Amino acid sequence: MNYRWISDCHLDHITLEELKAFHKTVRDNTTMDTVLLVTGDITSARRLYEHIDGLGQACRGKMLYVLGNHDRWGSSLAQCERDLRPHGLPQGHSVFMDLVDSIELEEGLHVVGDSGWYDGRNGLQGNPRMILNDWSYIGEYRGKDERKCSAEIADARALILEAKLRKLCADPATHNVIVITHVPPFPEAALHMGRPGDDYAQPWFTSRVIGDVIDQIAKEFFWVKFEVLCGHTHSRAFYKRDDNLVVQTAEAAYGDPRIVPWTPTLW
Repeated sequence: MNYRWISDCHLDHITLEELKAFHKTVRDNTTMDTVLLVTGDITSARRLYEHIDGLGQACRGKMLYVLGNHDRWGSSLAQCERDLRPHGLPQGHSVFMDLVDSIELEEGLHVVGDSGWYDGRNGLQGNPRMILNDWSYIGEYRGKDERKCSAEIADARALILEAKLRKLCADPATHNVIVITHVPPFPEAALHMGRPGDDYAQPWFTSRVIGDVIDQIAKEFFWVKFEVLCGHTHSRAFYKRDDNLVVQTAEAAYGDPRIVPWTPTLW
């Protein structure tokens, strides 16, 4: 299996010529056998469908993707999901993983995806200088307490992810699972410039509830191996949570979209 990984490419931060060059790079780095895994923050909502379709057309294999917080700027989680309904067919060339249960790549190997969300529960709360643009630019936050709203969104996403994982792992034929999400599920995978994140940033750069779900599933189904891919922090991280659970976070930089090879470490 030939894997490529894109995360936090922020295509709204580059010029048209740079976008064309990136599309060429994607074409040159994929084949019909490639599975392209995209872990969110592709662009902003105004150009979401355009940029996702552009990536999908540039990829010569199958593209499986989730969204990040920036992808919802100027819209809402609900509206973006409605806009991407055409990408909700498992047999499609580009698949929005929030809308499907899982994708089987080969016997015993599946991809499960959910965009997830930060839940404000790790680290320290209460720094008044920690204000996210999400809270002004995303519809679900309007008129609500930002911290409570974040937790509610993350809890809802975690329930969906848990149901997908339980359904998949209940099948004895399942041996290996790739989980793609946007926000790191554990603080150890949420670094800043290669170092542990600030305690006041951790609430918004991790998702404790998503971590709890993945951790519990990995413990219950200890014979299944889980590789988790995420982004959001722009800082590369590798965290082995358990013998059957590994998390990798992508390195990224504004104005410098990247497609990189990826190889599972557990199988």
